[in-house]
Amino acid sequence: MEQITQAWSTSIADLKASYHGTHRQLELARARTKDPIELGLLSNMISDVSYAIEWMRTARTPRNRRGIERRSAYQNTIFLEPHIMENFAQPDPEDQANSFEITEDMRFALKEALHRLSSREQQCYTMAKADKMSYDEIAFRLKLAKSSVQKYVERADSKVRKELESNLFLRR
Repeated sequence: MEQITQAWSTSIADLKASYHGTHRQLELARARTKDPIELGLLSNMISDVSYAIEWMRTARTPRNRRGIERRSAYQNTIFLEPHIMENFAQPDPEDQANSFEITEDMRFALKEALHRLSSREQQCYTMAKADKMSYDEIAFRLKLAKSSVQKYVERADSKVRKELESNLFLRR
């Protein structure tokens, strides 16, 4: 058992060193390039490698305020109907010209983005985007000020947009 533990520790250390080396090489490549497309691609790669390094360093999902192991099953699960998920992706359902179907990759990315929101942001964002409720209705139901609801939705919208933009599975 001691040998297995030692081998595992060694392989983890090697993996971390490899990721740090990759991070340094990507930083150097980004400093040398002038092409804006390549800069964007390298920045995304650096972000992904940094995320992996942070995960290995802390043994938790990076940028989570609370570890997933401390959440109950109900806090960790978001129940949404597939047609409701479409409302997140398509803000104006009457706009037939820009109508589209949500892909499985986008559905997965959206679920991941929603998991990263606080419970209050999640509530307000889901009620505003999926249920198409006004800020007044949300404020009344949740017993909050309308300005608080607006801030929660704006903050959640920003986080979701950022998460979807940085998702590698949605790149074309």
